[in-house]
Amino acid sequence: MNPPGLSAGTGPIAGAALRLLPRARPSSETRRWYPYSYKCVWCKLRFVSGSPAFLPAGTAAGILGVGRQQFDKLIDCGLLGSPLVTPGGQRKVELGLVLTLAQRGEVIPPPGPAADLAVHLAPLRPDPDPQANRRQYLGWHAAPPPAVTARQAEDAWAGLWNCHPEPYVGAALIGDVAGIVVTWALITGYRRVNGLVRFELAPAPREIDDRYSDRRFRAARGGLVQPLNPRTGLTAGGASRSGQP
Repeated sequence: MNPPGLSAGTGPIAGAALRLLPRARPSSETRRWYPYSYKCVWCKLRFVSGSPAFLPAGTAAGILGVGRQQFDKLIDCGLLGSPLVTPGGQRKVELGLVLTLAQRGEVIPPPGPAADLAVHLAPLRPDPDPQANRRQYLGWHAAPPPAVTARQAEDAWAGLWNCHPEPYVGAALIGDVAGIVVTWALITGYRRVNGLVRFELAPAPREIDDRYSDRRFRAARGGLVQPLNPRTGLTAGGASRSGQP
């Protein structure tokens, strides 16, 4: 039996949707289908075999368990492709891309008392004060313009953060967009720039790659940095309300 209002074609996207979408009214079953949502989202779609299906932004945000502002960040950071824009100005995104993000596994924090540090990233854009901040860009994008060098891309997300950096030297720095892990590296040191922290980074070892590749977590609200460890959990406090993404 298909979910209410859903008729499926024979394409692979339709099959993936049927495996993910709920098959009963909102209940404890809902959280099995939508582990990051607190309510059921009825997807009233019609699939055409061989053609991608698109979701309204509100429905897609519900599947991912994020608010509208965080969902817009996912689009603006290039994680949901190029949205369709209706004549009324509504944005729609491809169902297959939404399902790919929704089916990511949860981050498993590092063992022991040590913590990795997650930084919540904004869409890539020019830094408003490049001379003082010693960088040309801030934020992150899945496909930055060719003019952005690898060093500039690292500068854009490795700082500038308002935090106490000492405990995290030797740990991992995790860049996320609305809880979707998009980049990570090993913290080897730090320096102060314009009163904030710019982390020095190196390629992460295999164990860190395995910990964060294709993962997501529930990002804490109200801050730009978030420690990740078993003691504090994945909704840990200690986030700073200031700093530059």
